[in-house]
Formats: sequence, structure tokens, C-alpha cells
Amino acid sequence: MVRRSAQTLIAIGMVLAASLALGTANQAHAASTSTTKPKVGQCRVISYKRAAAVSDDRKPTSCSKRHNAVTFAVPTTTTPLARLTQDQLTAIGAHTCTEPFLKMLGRTSVRRAESAYTFVFFQPTTAQMQAGANWFRCDLVLDAGKKMLPLPTRLRHPVLPKRADDRTERCLTGTHLVTPCSTKHAYRPIDAIRFKPIAYPSRADFFQAAARLCPARTGYVTWVSADRWTDGDRVLVCYARTRK
Repeated sequence: MVRRSAQTLIAIGMVLAASLALGTANQAHAASTSTTKPKVGQCRVISYKRAAAVSDDRKPTSCSKRHNAVTFAVPTTTTPLARLTQDQLTAIGAHTCTEPFLKMLGRTSVRRAESAYTFVFFQPTTAQMQAGANWFRCDLVLDAGKKMLPLPTRLRHPVLPKRADDRTERCLTGTHLVTPCSTKHAYRPIDAIRFKPIAYPSRADFFQAAARLCPARTGYVTWVSADRWTDGDRVLVCYARTRK
């Protein structure tokens, strides 16, 4: 499934050269016309399928109950959203959610790059945008293959613990989907390469860097989207095959 996540992890297999991009899914808009903004701190239960929708008009649930998504930012824009194409809306949502996401995770860029936490974002429905709604909802989620795991009832800031924890550290499934290392996985990070502040490299540049800098047993590598690169996370992660 293609995921609407502006973390937009790009994963490249060293052998198959297959790419995984978390991008846009063209789902139908909900019908609500309310322009009321979502609130930071609201919790929700979102299915994997729902996370791929462009809009989500479901009501929040109590954060003391089981949930798998927490709204960490509701950025607004002065640009009338109703006039934009879906590609433009997706680009704005990805960009405006990235910086607060990185701040919420905290820690170093390497720790963030090796985290299974990501985010999904939602735009107002078509009716809401026509009524003047100009916000995006940014929700923190914990990827686990083709599902999202429940989040702690109390999230601390920064979200990432001081020391690596398999419950939130990123491994990959056999089909290269992100999953916490505490779950069944096929690849585990073995090294992370930090880049200097340079322009976003091309695909070929990332391949060359991986071949030159990753350990010899590397079987897969990932890097972040251009938005995360611009906001300071310039890391390539090297993975080795595991038996777990």
C-alpha cells in the first residue's frame, strides 16, 4: 500500500533496486463541511487503510484508551487550499508537518533515522476547503508492517528514549516495510552514515555512497525524503539480513 506519510522514507534494495516511497493515495473525501480545526494532543484509532486517505473526519477518542495516532501539529497556510491540485496539497502537507515531527522525536538525526515512528497527515475534506479550512492534521504513528501499533497513553517529549529500544527502533520486514525491531523482521540497522549539509543527492549518489561507506554485509539501505533532508536529517541507514 502507498502511504500518505511525509516522513517519506525511500528504501532501496542493493540487489533488486526496488524503491519504497510513502506518498499519495487518492481516496475519497469525507462529506463534513465543518471548518473546526483538529487540536494538538487529540488521539485516534486509525486503520492502515484509513491512514492512506487524504482526509479523515472521524472524531478523536480518549487518550487514556487504546489508540494508535496522536495529533502533534495542526499547521495552517495562507494559501486557499480549494484552489490547489492534490499533488500541491500533498507537498504542502508533507513540508509543514516535517519540522514539528522532527522536533517531537528529538535526539540526533541518526536516532530519528533509525526510529520506527513516522507520521501521517490529513487535509480538510473538499467541502471543508471550499468553506475556507486551511489546516493540515499531522498524526504520530508507529509503523509495524501493514498495521500501526498502539501508542503509549502518555507520550513524553522528546518521544525517542535516550537509549535505543527495540520497541521503537526501526527494522524492516522481508518486503522492506518499516516495523519495530521487537516484532518479526528481516533486516536490522547495522550502521548509519551522516551527510554534510549538501544539496539533496540523486538516487545514483545514494547508491554510490552506500557501496562506499556501508559495511560489506549490507543488504538494504534507506534514506529520508527531501523535506527531512532540508530540515537537517541527512542520514543513510545500512541494514543487514537477520533471522528473526
